Amino acid sequence: GELGDAEGRAEALVQAAAHREAKAGCLGWQPWLMCGSAQGGPLAEEAVQPRLTELFHTSDAAVEAVAGDERIKQLEKEVQAQQALLEAERQRARLPMGAACQYLSSSWSGWVPAVVTAFDLGSQTYDLDVRRGAKLDNIAPSAKAAQDAAWPVGAFVSYLSDSAGGTALPAVIQGFNEGEGGADGTYDLDIKRGAACEKIRPRLP
Repeated sequence: GELGDAEGRAEALVQAAAHREAKAGCLGWQPWLMCGSAQGGPLAEEAVQPRLTELFHTSDAAVEAVAGDERIKQLEKEVQAQQALLEAERQRARLPMGAACQYLSSSWSGWVPAVVTAFDLGSQTYDLDVRRGAKLDNIAPSAKAAQDAAWPVGAFVSYLSDSAGGTALPAVIQGFNEGEGGADGTYDLDIKRGAACEKIRPRLP
């Protein structure tokens, strides 16, 4: 790698300088001292030290580059893990396939029974068996749903609060109360117990 090459070049330069000074009769080569060359001229410190310094700095830079690359890779893994966790949370907050609902149809001039078939990430809409790309405002839970087809605990919804003038308040489903004897079922929300189905809309996490 770059670090090994730099160290190898430094070692070769040291050996070459030592060989040159041995030929000149120096008693002990030290790259930081002045000594005579084969032609009798000085072998100055500044002739060797700058190159060694450059090589050692190259080695440090190589180490830092490798450490930086490893840190970036580690951060990328951490980000990917966080994104996977966030997507898993979003999936739990969405309506699952098979959830019973009702769709407000303009062509039928009212609510019609429907079932969730998919969620479109691109358009952020639900596909129903009666309508693809249904808007959230036109979807509500089915008041006649069985327990196994109810909207799940933890799903994000909006609650149309009468006390707040019909404002859609963010809420989370905490439970479903299945209707008995033909009665409509209701939902327990974190902000309202026994909420009527027609007052509930799906909400994106």
